Amino acid sequence: MIIKNIIIRKHAKKLSEFDKKKGYWTESCKKVIKSAYQYQAKQGEMYAHQLYFLNRFLKSIENKKIITLGAGPGFFAQFLSETKNANAANIDLSLEEIKSGKKLGLTSNINAKAQKLPLKLNSLDAVCAELNFLPEHNIALNDQTRHKIIKQIFQVLKPRGLFLITEYRKEDIDEKMILLHGFKKIARTNKLYCHTIVFQKMELIK
Repeated sequence: MIIKNIIIRKHAKKLSEFDKKKGYWTESCKKVIKSAYQYQAKQGEMYAHQLYFLNRFLKSIENKKIITLGAGPGFFAQFLSETKNANAANIDLSLEEIKSGKKLGLTSNINAKAQKLPLKLNSLDAVCAELNFLPEHNIALNDQTRHKIIKQIFQVLKPRGLFLITEYRKEDIDEKMILLHGFKKIARTNKLYCHTIVFQKMELIK
C-alpha cells in the first residue's frame, strides 16, 4: 500500500505540471488515473486518454453504449458505468482476468472473442481498445485475425461511432489496416507513456 501511494503521489505531481503546460486534463481524468494506477501504472495513462476523447466527441457519456476490448479485469468499463452512468461493459477472452475482476467487485465483464462480439449490429457508441493488436500481447494474433476484429468493431458501431485504440508506441497502430475497413482518423495524441488514435465509423453513401 505504501508503494502504491508513492506511485499515485508521484503521478499526481506530474499531472499538476502537465496541467500548466497543456491544460486539458479534467478532474475526471485525474480520478480515473488515480484509480487505475493502483492496478497498473501505464494503464492509468491509457484510460485518461480514452476518457478525454470520449468526453470530447460524445459530449455526454451518460447512457452511451461503450465497450472496452481486452481490458483485463474491467476497471475502465466499471468506472464509466459507476461515475459516468454509461452503459459500459468489458469484453475479454481470458476467463482468469474476468474472475480476478469479479474478486475485486468488477461486474461489467463478458467473456468473448473480439472477432465474434455478442452484440447487435450498429448498437455501440464507442469501442475502446488498448494493447490488443500486437503479437507480443497475443501470440495467436495475425493479420487475418486483426482484419476480422476491425471488421467486427466496424459492424457493431453505430454510424459515426468511435473506435479508440491505444498502444505504447504509435508505430504499433496499423492505421492503414483500420482505414481500409471504413474508418476515418479524427484525433490522436502522444503523451507520456502511450499513444492514442481515435477513428470514426464513416457513414455509407447510399
